[in-house]
Amino acid sequence: MRLYDEGRSPIKGKKISEIIAELTFLKGLGKAETRSKLVEQWKAVIENFFPPQIVQFTNPGGIRNGRLTVFVSGSNAIIQELTFRKTELLAQWNLLYPEEKLRGITFKQGK
Repeated sequence: MRLYDEGRSPIKGKKISEIIAELTFLKGLGKAETRSKLVEQWKAVIENFFPPQIVQFTNPGGIRNGRLTVFVSGSNAIIQELTFRKTELLAQWNLLYPEEKLRGITFKQGK
């Protein structure tokens, strides 16, 4: 990682906490903690709308560019049901976690 490029520093004006967060992300540290937090958040949202028999087939994959990807094992009917309630799930997420505001949720077949 270059600290200076064309006379400008990419760290100028950043808080030390932002720099540490970026380095932690780049080095892959803290993934387990972030992963368990994401799973807990997703369960807190989905359990308001679906019974455990449906929840067990969902697995949040990650958030990228404001979009949550959720992997769904099982039948396509589960994906259809989740997609049908996507707007409600998104609203619930943004209500519970306004600091991590989502723009969308994508459901994909897989584990």
